[in-house]
Amino acid sequence: MVKTTLTILFITISLLSFGQTQSLFKITQNDKVGYINEKGKVVINPVFLSGNDFSEGLAAVRLNGLYGFINESGTFVIKPDYDFATDFVHGLTVAYKDGEPLFIDKTGNIVLPKTYSGLYFIDSKRGIITTHSKKQGLIDVYTKQLLIDTIFSSISDFKNGLSIVYEYTKPTQKQKKKRVGVIDTTGRFIVPFGKYETIKPFLDGYASVELNDKRNKDGSTDGVIDTKGNLLFKRPYKNNSYVDGDFHDGYAKVSLYKYWIPEKKGIISTSEKNYEGFINLKGKVVFNDTNYRYVKEFSNGRAFIKENNKDYILIDKNFKRVGNKEFEDIPAETFKNGYAIVETRDGFGISDTLGNL
Repeated sequence: MVKTTLTILFITISLLSFGQTQSLFKITQNDKVGYINEKGKVVINPVFLSGNDFSEGLAAVRLNGLYGFINESGTFVIKPDYDFATDFVHGLTVAYKDGEPLFIDKTGNIVLPKTYSGLYFIDSKRGIITTHSKKQGLIDVYTKQLLIDTIFSSISDFKNGLSIVYEYTKPTQKQKKKRVGVIDTTGRFIVPFGKYETIKPFLDGYASVELNDKRNKDGSTDGVIDTKGNLLFKRPYKNNSYVDGDFHDGYAKVSLYKYWIPEKKGIISTSEKNYEGFINLKGKVVFNDTNYRYVKEFSNGRAFIKENNKDYILIDKNFKRVGNKEFEDIPAETFKNGYAIVETRDGFGISDTLGNL
């Protein structure tokens, strides 16, 4: 009996995210990493223990237990001298040596002080910087000047020039206390610490907030602010009703409750009495129909609503029905660029804003 040994070659190709362009692609052959071009030709032989995709013309690869960076010819431009390395973004990367993060450029020079442990770019020039003590600020990466001092416990990504920031105070008991505010890219407070209990991300120029209203015996109070920090309205939690979504097209979903129906003994609330409607930016509930159990958020001037024991229908901003189609479900919740994924009794489809499949 003749035994034949077959060597099976497994090659895996790793691509960057959609929309990015790269000329070389990572492969794994016999547990070693190399790179091929778009025609499948091996350009850099698989000799590395591990490696990343190419980013900005360089790739972090591991050789003899240490990471360095090669160019698209396979030549080391930054010698393997690091315990771990990440991809280049806007000309910088974080490489670790002896457990210490180092910010280096494409020549291998350290460009930021060692007092920093993390960097998240918000654009090609500025980034949210983190210190070893876990404090965050905003830095101009190329001038190395702090635009916002590292005084915050957390800075969220800037959107439309605003960031929600947090400060964790020393715990009085077992739990830290978190304060939340809003700043602009100069560090100026749009909403100071302590004004609100929570602030949700801004969408379409508005953010939902929660206030600790001592006058409200039922607990906290809903509110909405604009990008200037103005409080447009506040609405106490009452009768199990609360704002339950973000504002789009001037409306937000609101959770409502049939509070006028007596509760059974020992029952505080029941889901059978819940239903949903819409509230406007003045805090007025403008759609309140107990026949409709569920509503989807507005988008592109349209929303889907569902009557009890029936399918969803499409409405406009005046809460008038659009088209005559009915839908079993709306998997993606809302319209995007004028189209929504819908489910009918015949299967899945796509609807336009007129309700046409």
